[in-house]
Amino acid sequence: MLFHHLHSYKNYHLPMYFHEYPGYVKEEDLYALAKDILDLASIGLKERGLGEEILLQPLYERVKEHTNPARKLLALRGQGVELEDIILEYATI
Repeated sequence: MLFHHLHSYKNYHLPMYFHEYPGYVKEEDLYALAKDILDLASIGLKERGLGEEILLQPLYERVKEHTNPARKLLALRGQGVELEDIILEYATI
């Protein structure tokens, strides 16, 4: 995957923003990696015993839905929703 190729994250950021992945990168693998990282974070937070692992739930939902705030923003803008309305919706979270 990514780690076997000598590129910095900067080489990936903008193309991936537009869903343009190098041939050796599979979107499904990226989400699997993200879930593995969240699982590790959840274990650590559970060990602290403060109930903080609940804060990871929105991130788990993003991984499950294969989405993120930028993708949602672009989809809403594509549906004609005004940017101000999107910002107000995010502010109510």
